[in-house]
Amino acid sequence: MPDKRFFFNKGPFKVKEIFRILNKDLPNNLDGNFILDDVASLEDASKNDICFFSGSNKNIIPSQHSYGLSITSPEMMKTMLGCGSNVSVKNPLLAFSMVASMFYPKCSYLGNINKYVNSFIDETSVISPNAIIHPGVFIGANAKIENNVIIGSNSVIGNGVTIKEDSVIGPNSTIQFSDIGKNVIIDSGCRIGQEGFGFVFDENTKKHIRVPQLGIVKIDDDVTVGANCTIDRGFLTNTSIGEGCRIDNQVQIGHNVKLGKRCIIIAQVGISGSCVIGDDVILAGQVGVADHVTIDSNAKVAAKSGVMKNVKSGEAVMGYPAKKIRSFWREIAFISKSSKKH
Repeated sequence: MPDKRFFFNKGPFKVKEIFRILNKDLPNNLDGNFILDDVASLEDASKNDICFFSGSNKNIIPSQHSYGLSITSPEMMKTMLGCGSNVSVKNPLLAFSMVASMFYPKCSYLGNINKYVNSFIDETSVISPNAIIHPGVFIGANAKIENNVIIGSNSVIGNGVTIKEDSVIGPNSTIQFSDIGKNVIIDSGCRIGQEGFGFVFDENTKKHIRVPQLGIVKIDDDVTVGANCTIDRGFLTNTSIGEGCRIDNQVQIGHNVKLGKRCIIIAQVGISGSCVIGDDVILAGQVGVADHVTIDSNAKVAAKSGVMKNVKSGEAVMGYPAKKIRSFWREIAFISKSSKKH
């Protein structure tokens, strides 16, 4: 059950409201006005809590627990009968996530606070009266902060930055040279829009000369960026993050990168400059992508792989350098077999 010190419950809700959000008809044998106070795991649930049970944990016996309403799968309904009230859905975790978001809207852990306390807000910036600005925030000239935006403590919003409605910027983040879409979550400690890593070597002076980075970062709607990520602005074109992407903690995205829609980028991935990533691509943990590589839509890259050349649509690759998974395992089998001969 969520710890009330950190999470703010927007409930309670009635059973009929839960069924409505799940787009399910309320059975005649259920009291639609029954009050559900909170969400909880099946093990911790009380008679006024809502939980979910997918059957993945074989050690849990539903009959040993009490709950107000359980979200479960059609396959598990027989197991749940007699244990409490239940609603059957195709994807219990997805449905439970929707319900949990009713009780605990995104980033409700930031809470509400008096606006502009110990903050510097440039007089030319435009800030919605519905925005929440936490203490110690800096907002530069001509920035635009739209409705219901939340900006966490000690964050810096640079000159000209736009943050569209319902977006959240976590504490201690820096957003500059950027346009942020609607319903975007950027977690704590992120650096968005800083200068990309661009230098050219001057043979005459024997020095690395800085290449001006004159693009920006554009993050489309409904993107999540985890804690301590860095996304560099472009050289002459923009760095862009497509709608619906999910980026885990500690990811580095270089200048000019084009990330398609709904990509999943797992922790500690590094994407070098000028890469083009298609839609629905998955890069697993600690993947490295060399510069100017194209990874087409629906491709998958296994953890700790090094992508040195283009990956075609739908391919699954792994290893260093990355190659098709089937080829990788054939090589491993060959090496293993050869070593046994010696």
